[in-house]
Amino acid sequence: MHYCILYVLNSDFLMGRYVYVWHALAGYWGGVKPAAIGMEHYDTSLAYPTHSPGVLGNQPDVVMDSLAVHGLGLVHPKKVFDFYNELHAYLASCGVDGVKVDVQNIIETLGSGHGGRVSITRSYHQALEASIARNFRDNGCIACMCHNTDGLYSAKQTAVVRASDDFYPHDPASHTIHVSSVAYNSIFLGEFMQPDWDMFHVSRIENNTLSVNLQFSFETFHVIENMSI
Repeated sequence: MHYCILYVLNSDFLMGRYVYVWHALAGYWGGVKPAAIGMEHYDTSLAYPTHSPGVLGNQPDVVMDSLAVHGLGLVHPKKVFDFYNELHAYLASCGVDGVKVDVQNIIETLGSGHGGRVSITRSYHQALEASIARNFRDNGCIACMCHNTDGLYSAKQTAVVRASDDFYPHDPASHTIHVSSVAYNSIFLGEFMQPDWDMFHVSRIENNTLSVNLQFSFETFHVIENMSI
């Protein structure tokens, strides 16, 4: 089935040139399932995020509240290269060109018992980039949800970084804030990575300004529209 999907995505009909697959830095939003068959050799366990009072005071998050109660399935930092390499090798064998690695900032909240946030973040990023280099040509990785300082400074090879918060197409009041935030973020991020301005809807009149800004920014962005197959 996966070969059929990739054939369609790369067909002349969709004119796709590259196919990337999404996954989180911890595997999925809530990590991995420690008790699942095949996970034994990754030394996985449930870990419980710890946020600083400053972060909690600035942006309380119901998702983090849930993970703090139910936990996140964490691959041990010493085993995480094996986890990434097995995942990426399979994707590459299917014809996938790269990955978009999301939810990267969660890892710094899981440093207890692993040497602290800097140590675990560095271990995960080193393992990720080593696997990317082994399995994908052209450094096929887009970093997302990665604006924590430890993550940015631990990423030595990742070239493309999402510069924005989520885009909310049905909330017009957020659109100008979206543009301004990615512009400001790109001033900093653009010194060592290629900022990704994320996505917008070309069908909405108010996005004419956004599209012009994107063209002058010389940054990458994604355009998503309805298409029928």
